[in-house]
Amino acid sequence: MVEIHVPKADPITNNEAVPDTIIHINEKLPEMGALKLDELVDFYRDVADKMYNALKNSLPQAAMHYLACRLLENSRNLYRGI
Repeated sequence: MVEIHVPKADPITNNEAVPDTIIHINEKLPEMGALKLDELVDFYRDVADKMYNALKNSLPQAAMHYLACRLLENSRNLYRGI
């Protein structure tokens, strides 16, 4: 099991609490062929939205920006043929 600990963002105002966030990545993917293409798109979009929302509500903004850059940098191979 991989476990990481990172600092959370400071609240912007005194009335706003930044939540502690724990992300569990331990569920199995759907069986190959179990979902239609549009269902598969929805599945992965939902996973990405959950991760994004958890991170944007907890990480410092600079960490989110660097993470976005790293994700885009890592995905450039996807666009070689374009």
